[in-house]
Amino acid sequence: MSHLFEYTPRLRYLRVTLGSDYEVESSPKVPVGLTALRLYARFSDVGLRCLLQNASHLLRLIVRTEDFYLNGHQWKHIIVNHLPNLQIVRFRMHFKFEENQNIQELIEALLNTFRTPFWLDDRGWFIQCQWKSQSVCDDIYFYTLPMIIDD
Repeated sequence: MSHLFEYTPRLRYLRVTLGSDYEVESSPKVPVGLTALRLYARFSDVGLRCLLQNASHLLRLIVRTEDFYLNGHQWKHIIVNHLPNLQIVRFRMHFKFEENQNIQELIEALLNTFRTPFWLDDRGWFIQCQWKSQSVCDDIYFYTLPMIIDD
């Protein structure tokens, strides 16, 4: 990403897919003009945090994640400390829990991290959970409302 940002200093909007083979860079320098980012991430929560760490000028962020998630406290930390200008955030996080875990308790605990004054009162951002029970593991989707519609 650093090379892309280096050669496109006037970049204003970026739509990118970063796969599991994406090598996490330590805090790439994001162009100052980049105000909208649409990201499909299949790497890690650490990689996502590193990428967003220097994106303080973002106004709009849309993120889809696969195989990992951030809880409400982690998202709040990123938004408050690194994305102070953010006006719109939309995300859909897809991950799995193993069958032998108490999934209902885990989901409830995760939902509770989004039931805080920051999410509900300060920002007016609401989160929904969809749980698809499978035989081996369960698919869990957490997403902001309104939901992201893939185009």
